[in-house]
Amino acid sequence: MNKLIFVIGLPLLFIFGCACDNPSPIHLSFGLNSYSTIDEIKKLVATKGGSWEVVEHNTIGPGDSTIKHGFFKVSATKLTTDFDGKLQLMFFNNQLAEIWGYPNDWNAYKGEMEKKYKDKFFIGYEKTTEDRLVVRVYKDYKKEIYVAWEDKCLIELQNSWISKYA
Repeated sequence: MNKLIFVIGLPLLFIFGCACDNPSPIHLSFGLNSYSTIDEIKKLVATKGGSWEVVEHNTIGPGDSTIKHGFFKVSATKLTTDFDGKLQLMFFNNQLAEIWGYPNDWNAYKGEMEKKYKDKFFIGYEKTTEDRLVVRVYKDYKKEIYVAWEDKCLIELQNSWISKYA
């Protein structure tokens, strides 16, 4: 039995476990792609007449020379006319990793999301698409509902770094 698990599991680990070894950008939402840099997104916000407010910026200590920029979270406006609410963009190592959208009217936005993704949305919803986009619906520590779009590879890299150096 153990040999059967090994024979079946090893190829699956190779196929699925290596998906993040050489990742390419994916579309997150609102025309934004993962791996976009802080400067690229900041420029985009400026061209749309929006605002940019730094919410959090944690630089990295001397523990890892491969991570130069740390964590950077901003609140941005006017990135899109398709969303009524607040958007937060999270970068890890100068790469856009995730977007959190806080809709002003959850019920209305929930209907839009269900049409777009052809799925039922609820608090606690989480789904990974075939292109490694993770879509989640949760409440934050302030009990505000948000929808998150994240690049699974960048989040795994971030979480790995946190567990290694935190």
